[in-house]
Amino acid sequence: MKKYFLLIGIFLILFTKIFSQDTLSKWKVQLYSGIEEHDKRLFDYVDKDKLLYEKPERWGTYHFGINFYRKLLQYKIFFLHNGLGINYEKATFHRPFNHWYFQDDRTKILLLTDKYEKLLIPFKSMFSVKCFKYCFLNIEFNSYFTFLRRIDNSRYNSDSFPMSKWTFEFEKFNIKPGFEFKFGNFSSGINIRLFNYQKIDKIIFNYIVKDPRKDQTWEKFNPRHYDFTIGYTW
Repeated sequence: MKKYFLLIGIFLILFTKIFSQDTLSKWKVQLYSGIEEHDKRLFDYVDKDKLLYEKPERWGTYHFGINFYRKLLQYKIFFLHNGLGINYEKATFHRPFNHWYFQDDRTKILLLTDKYEKLLIPFKSMFSVKCFKYCFLNIEFNSYFTFLRRIDNSRYNSDSFPMSKWTFEFEKFNIKPGFEFKFGNFSSGINIRLFNYQKIDKIIFNYIVKDPRKDQTWEKFNPRHYDFTIGYTW
């Protein structure tokens, strides 16, 4: 976790240096946390029933992050912002995964994880309309790029864990409408994910779970997902 906080700190310093000369009234910083339903798709995995029995709860994928926005356009009650940020994602459903992605060892051994983490960079466009004095209706269009994947397991200690790999690849695109309430320079809101188009993650969807989509790269899959935000504009 120390590496994650260090990366976020470096990102904040660079962001401040690059954009410190711009008009301050155009900027917004936003902290958010999100919760998402488990992805429990195990297809024909041999121990499918056992894993589903062990994890009956519905929710268990968590998101935390920070976003920066710049106002590009304003026409009466309509606004357009573009931005980017850093997103930390952790999936806690206990499931098998393919360790070949992280290691050169091609031995077929069964490993499971309940702690699959990702660091992502979201590129964001947000359209807003002012509904009432303190209320805005927003819709976000987000493209995410993954730059770190990390696998751990909190159930037992093993020399196999943790596994991690730096990368940079397009992960998903989604659309999130929501409401935002503003109080002076501060704001808080909630977003609901309406649409999600993502790359099939071959680390967890593969021959181990007998995924039939061998030749498919992308999918539309949208488990329920809510984000709660706190922001500051200046």
